[in-house]
Amino acid sequence: MKSLGALSKMTVVAKSQVSGGYFYESGKDIINDLPKDPGCVIVMLGATNPSKTGISEMTSLLDKLRIKYKSKQIYVVQELPVSVEYDKVSTSYESINKEIQEFNNAIFTYSQGIDHITIINGSEDNCRKKEHDKREKELKDKEEMLTTKQQELTAKEDELTLKNNELKEKEDKLEKEQELFIVEQELFNKRIYDLVRSMLKENMDIDTIKKVTSLKEEEIKNLL
Repeated sequence: MKSLGALSKMTVVAKSQVSGGYFYESGKDIINDLPKDPGCVIVMLGATNPSKTGISEMTSLLDKLRIKYKSKQIYVVQELPVSVEYDKVSTSYESINKEIQEFNNAIFTYSQGIDHITIINGSEDNCRKKEHDKREKELKDKEEMLTTKQQELTAKEDELTLKNNELKEKEDKLEKEQELFIVEQELFNKRIYDLVRSMLKENMDIDTIKKVTSLKEEEIKNLL
């Protein structure tokens, strides 16, 4: 962090081998001396005291920070598990990791319902899980987007199919009307021709027949 220049923008209060109570114990004014208007507050303790006493001290520390920073976001980084090398220092790493898990669970439970406290799990497995979840969400979003587009295409295809069906119905109707018109025209012509033949039998002159039927002279003569 120092090499990145981050520390120059932060107020860091650090002390090794201490638990949460160190920062508010009698005779110390550490919390009161902290900046009045920071962008946020980050709390990260090591695995010094993940016992029930450590839990109590941590919640008390957070209570005091909440009083001082009522409108600021407080980020609490969960304690990280220790490796097998911890056996060389104290009790078994499996035992201390169990306490760390209980400590993290207790602080998480404490934070529920408090809007301006955010618990951060910085373990490698959690980071991998977050990355996995992020990719899963991206894939799910893409699938949903593709599904939506497919549904839109299907809707457009259905709309085109409906319009084609309507057009086909109109074409069929027009074709039937044309056929009906042809039949009616043929019937009309037949009646005219029958009328002309009848008039010819009565020896009516062609000019009169032309006026009555609107037929041409050649058409009348073909009916003789």
